[in-house]
Amino acid sequence: EELEGADRMSDETLMMRLMIYRDAREGGFASAIAGEMARRHPTTAEWALKKAEALLRDDGPDEALAYLLERGEPFGKDAAYQYELGRCHCLTGDCRWPGSASGTPSGWTEASARGS
Repeated sequence: EELEGADRMSDETLMMRLMIYRDAREGGFASAIAGEMARRHPTTAEWALKKAEALLRDDGPDEALAYLLERGEPFGKDAAYQYELGRCHCLTGDCRWPGSASGTPSGWTEASARGS
C-alpha cells in the first residue's frame, strides 16, 4: 500500500495484492483487482478465471457462471476455462454439459472416458 506512481498499479504489484487479498479472504478487493487485470489482458484466460474464483467465493456460483459465459468468447477451447465453466454449472445445480440435450459432451461415451 506504500507504493507510489507507476509501481502501484503495475501488473506485478496487482498480482501480489490479489494473492494477499485472496488469502486474507478479502474477496471484494480480490475481485476488483482480478477484474482490472482481466480488463488489461482480455485474451488471457488466467485473469478471467481469477475473477470468476473471487465472484464464486463472494457472490456465489450464479454470478461466477454469468461472468464466465459473458467473457468466454476468447477462451472457448481453453481447458482451465472449460473446467471452471463446468464446475460453476454444477455448483448452480445444473450438472448437464452446456448446450447438450443429453447432458454429456458430443461424442462422449463411457469407453472414451476410460481411454478405451
